[in-house]
Amino acid sequence: MANGALSCRTGRTGRASNSRWAPSFWRNAPGQTSFPSPLLRKSQSSSAHGIVLRYGGHFQNVAYSMASRSRSPAGYRSMSWKRNDPLLSRECWHWNRRRMRFFEHKWPALLLWPLSFLFSIVVAIRNKLYAVGFFKSFAVDAFVISVGNITVGGTGKTPTVHYLADKFLSLHKRVAIISRGYGRHSRGTVVVSDGRNILRPVQECGDEPFLLARLCRRAIVVVDANRVRAAALTMEKFAPDIIILDDAFQHRRMKRDFDLLTFRQNRPLGNGFCLPAGPLREPKKNLLRAHAILVNGLGQERPEELLNVRIPILFAQYVVKDIVNQKGDSLLSAVRGSRTFAFCGLAQPDNFMHTLRELGVNILGFMAFNDHHRYGQDDVQKVKMKVQELRADVVLTTEKDWVKLPLDFLDEQWFRLQIEMKPTDEKKLMSLFEIRE
Repeated sequence: MANGALSCRTGRTGRASNSRWAPSFWRNAPGQTSFPSPLLRKSQSSSAHGIVLRYGGHFQNVAYSMASRSRSPAGYRSMSWKRNDPLLSRECWHWNRRRMRFFEHKWPALLLWPLSFLFSIVVAIRNKLYAVGFFKSFAVDAFVISVGNITVGGTGKTPTVHYLADKFLSLHKRVAIISRGYGRHSRGTVVVSDGRNILRPVQECGDEPFLLARLCRRAIVVVDANRVRAAALTMEKFAPDIIILDDAFQHRRMKRDFDLLTFRQNRPLGNGFCLPAGPLREPKKNLLRAHAILVNGLGQERPEELLNVRIPILFAQYVVKDIVNQKGDSLLSAVRGSRTFAFCGLAQPDNFMHTLRELGVNILGFMAFNDHHRYGQDDVQKVKMKVQELRADVVLTTEKDWVKLPLDFLDEQWFRLQIEMKPTDEKKLMSLFEIRE
């Protein structure tokens, strides 16, 4: 088999992904190898170029090497929004990326527009019932901040919650974080941290609340899908000054003093449609219910979709804090040029790849899992096999993934990337809350 090629078996239709019926964003540029089709069970090249597997009906993880990177033409249409990245687009292909790419286009979404229209009507009726008082909202004796968004997918909510919690703690405020706890095994209200100790394992609280408990050691962290019940227990046990609700813009039962929405810089509203035709959880006009917007990205220009929004818009970017292993050894000063195998389980895995490239990391291979993936020994073994096959010296992942790994099976070559969110105007952001020491 020629270098860089992938052998693909299509389903019963026998059509390749360059067929005329395929949407343009599923097709390849002329001369390119095909994406795995939706019916594909296994696509494998020579061992030097990785393996693409389908598990349980979805592309849950993808491994590839970088050997064929230079062979892709410059005009190749990338699966990475507005970034021509042939490496990511050729073989880093799984269900989450396909779904998010679908949300970037309008014409395929028109097929689902009737369902989207019904969804928006239901949302509008629900919001109206809250506005007239038919549905009750409950308040607590604390300053409540909601950090959320109106789109699905990663927009930087967790780093924003971390930043705000640290800032308020530095003002000697007692801070509590309440999250839904997506992906946890437990039910009901769970106290993850009492502000002194982490009380529950990641399996019982979810990856993001557990990570927040580790990053904000003095903050109280509680998880419950019912935010009102969680807030009542938090007030009774801990009496915080400030409660930060993680991903709660749509949770109207809980009254809040401030609504902060987070968006990514590039196409923050996707195709502009509500679910299931687009990424919006509610119509764009409901942005006006928020008090401010925080745009996460490298630029400081207001995105075109938010030009007419008449609420404060601030900007932030992610900064690499360190790269450390289980023993606390830092790799940050020596990461440039290091022979690295990377993996993550994020809604937007290409953001992680982009960060590594900015650091000058020599990425030999990459593996993408679904967002909130639960790692087991089998996953660690798969990564180790790829590391051995590619002769990598370093294994890199995110902090969110690190907290879910079985650490007993890791060694000193496994590192996690520590990032933090930095607003371009910290004073302006904090002044919005009118909270002083």
